[in-house]
Amino acid sequence: MSLFFKYNLESVTGIKTSVSSLMVNKIDLWNLILQGRAPWNNEAAPSGIVNATVGQIANAVSEEVDVFSDNEKLNEVMHKLNENSKELVQYMIALGSCVVRPVYKNGRLQYEIVRLGNYIPTSYDLDGTLLGCVITKKIDEGDKEFLLLERHNYRNKTHSVTMELYRIKNGSLAKTTLDACTVTAGLTAAYSWDNVEKPFIVEFRNREPNTIDGSNVPCALWQTTENLIENVDKQFSRLNWEQEGGEMVVFADEDLFKKHQVKKGEKVTKQLSPTLEKLVVKISGNGTSEEKIQTHAPALRTQAQKDALNEMLRRCEIAWNIGKGTLSDLGEVSQTATQYTGGKKALYTLVDTIESELEQKYKDLAYIFAYMLSAYENVKFNNDLVIKYNDTARKDPEAIRRAALEEVMQGIISPAEYRERIFGEDEETAKARVPEVNAAGSMGGYFNLEG
Repeated sequence: MSLFFKYNLESVTGIKTSVSSLMVNKIDLWNLILQGRAPWNNEAAPSGIVNATVGQIANAVSEEVDVFSDNEKLNEVMHKLNENSKELVQYMIALGSCVVRPVYKNGRLQYEIVRLGNYIPTSYDLDGTLLGCVITKKIDEGDKEFLLLERHNYRNKTHSVTMELYRIKNGSLAKTTLDACTVTAGLTAAYSWDNVEKPFIVEFRNREPNTIDGSNVPCALWQTTENLIENVDKQFSRLNWEQEGGEMVVFADEDLFKKHQVKKGEKVTKQLSPTLEKLVVKISGNGTSEEKIQTHAPALRTQAQKDALNEMLRRCEIAWNIGKGTLSDLGEVSQTATQYTGGKKALYTLVDTIESELEQKYKDLAYIFAYMLSAYENVKFNNDLVIKYNDTARKDPEAIRRAALEEVMQGIISPAEYRERIFGEDEETAKARVPEVNAAGSMGGYFNLEG
């Protein structure tokens, strides 16, 4: 459970949150699912469906988005954040959101990514912008335990931060000073950023509406369909059990494992290797040769189990709107790049939505980072940020080539521009490699040239 609610901090501190009891239970469940510790995982181990779903989306986003800024210091921190876009997307999909908290520490501008549950929203603007939250952090120091609360609040162009430390003893909390713990001794108890246009915390969120309680608190991709993950985990466990249950077994009369000699008046039993111990089951036969050894190898229902699992994966694809073939067997999905992309239209629609969220929140952070660089390092304020997208991975290279050739034939682009686009050549190289027009007005085999 979230530390905030585990220790009932609302009753201790009086802090009011934006999280209902329904959402508390959901956020805790999503965190457990992400950690592979959902309630049903005691019975059925995680199948990997959560990692597969998040991975498909995060990989698509990370391959397409890049950021640039003329502000060298800003470019450095934004580039680093974009390199961590997979972590941002993971929390947005699997938990609903995360917060990026800017930090100036050890003489340089840094940031911290905090998942939903470790931060608790306390207030939102009408458009869903996070205005306030509490970040919780448990600290173990020898035989002492502490809980640090970091309150953030944005109001009237002022972003304020306050730190509070509580000693945990016998499950109860007692407020103490920051210097009671060596980890927090150097922290400033309260500070603020004045005359700022944005909150100095930025929430990256799943843009799907909250259908649990209708609040502004963001939700995981599977906000009301966690049972589908449970079904897949259990079916995957059945498939594994089917394989284990199909192992060959040899039933052998135990008399076969006794030597017909006596050592010190006792019969000696033959010892089996570990492999044979797993294979052989000793039974008491009736002495007839026909029953000395019996072999049992049950017929496997592997295909039936796989079909059931595949159907469950398709149900997940439909419920989460991530496109046919994202999780289920690709054998039934058309395999040319153009057709396959069509099959994944829903997935790329989701990717586009996430990229739009990243773009907006990257620009919010660019403002905050530029402001802090100006304050701490006297760097001229410049929050200009260019975000570029490269979506060629989701397109059919052959279709792109044909379209470019059509543009050459229509005179829309020159043959040299064609080579720049298709072969990635610089302008000088592309122009040098364009063949001369012959007497008939043709460029010969130009369209068949290799790069």
